[in-house]
Amino acid sequence: NGCQITGHEFFEHFFFSFTCDKVCRNGKQGTVYLGHRVADEFGVAIKVLDQYFSNTGTATRHRFNSREVANLRLLRSKHVPKLLDYDLSETGYLIMERAPGLTLHDWLRQDVLFNGALGRSLMRDSFEALAAVQKNEIVHQDIAPKNISVHIRHQDARVWLLDFGLSKLVGA
Repeated sequence: NGCQITGHEFFEHFFFSFTCDKVCRNGKQGTVYLGHRVADEFGVAIKVLDQYFSNTGTATRHRFNSREVANLRLLRSKHVPKLLDYDLSETGYLIMERAPGLTLHDWLRQDVLFNGALGRSLMRDSFEALAAVQKNEIVHQDIAPKNISVHIRHQDARVWLLDFGLSKLVGA
């Protein structure tokens, strides 16, 4: 494997189904790894709960991750990665479809110039992603360039909204 996920005996068995290619980023709730499903090379993102977050208490960990799982299962949008598998017990992981491309944060740092057609495509997809979240009465609570993935092909942009770790339902 290209990287090691440590601190969880479960992952020895886990790697028969998935491989880890690299660490994507570390967040407050855990570490996200990029990898793929062994059977068909399908790209995945694997979110493993951080040890510190795991030790904050079962109730706190379960509340945050239960909301994230529930909201990801509720959302059916081409702009939100699908939740493929999860375990909220001791191991604490979520496996999601991998969003291709770069985060908007990384993309903008490249000083890329784009024309009006690409800009319109980027904005259209961004609004469609936000509309899907709003339609399901979910508040993302962490919309930022680091939580938006942009994949550009020719003059068309595809936007993915990432990281629903702080999300909650309206009124919840």
